[in-house]
Amino acid sequence: MDLPSPEHIQFDAERMIGRHIALVAEIERPGAPFVAVSTHLEVHRTRAHRAAQVRVLVDALRDETRPVILAGDFNSHTFDRGLWHAPVAGALTLLLTPGGTLRRRLLRPDEGPTREPLFDELRDAGFEWAPFVDHEPTLRLRFDRLDELHALFGPAHGLARRLFARAEQRARLRLDWFAGRGWQGGRGFTVPDLDGPGRASDHAPLVAEFRL
Repeated sequence: MDLPSPEHIQFDAERMIGRHIALVAEIERPGAPFVAVSTHLEVHRTRAHRAAQVRVLVDALRDETRPVILAGDFNSHTFDRGLWHAPVAGALTLLLTPGGTLRRRLLRPDEGPTREPLFDELRDAGFEWAPFVDHEPTLRLRFDRLDELHALFGPAHGLARRLFARAEQRARLRLDWFAGRGWQGGRGFTVPDLDGPGRASDHAPLVAEFRL
């Protein structure tokens, strides 16, 4: 399933190949079939872009009567990237926001004034996620992977990198999720100590149980 993407930016500016999609599979479990969906949402644009992608996805599943599992990297970092002021605004947020407030924002992006509206789209379509997640971090931000900062600071990047080292240590995000519709509860947890440089992935693996 194709998801809306800013192709002129992806192909021309970012030199990305391919498109954002969702993979939908029918699981013919004897006596209890269900539908499994895997997706990877936009990371370089705004929260509204991610919400638009989820809206297309849930609209396509609107008439599905079997239980649905939706999983993937939602890139729910709560920042609006792709805007001229976004790098500085994001860095200042990470540097200056009180620790408890910042943790709530980054680990619970489904709540509060800076929440990702993609969760509103999921809720309106009958999906729930609270039973299947533990709100532990699944990614530690690394500023050396953010092209905006390289372009913004240019020759002063080394100085900026030292300045943002503290912010980087505080930037632990919940980006990866399970959500479901048509289930009678369940549970989920994040597997620790398997993510990071030199590990299997930069994201932590997730486990979830869905009950009929």
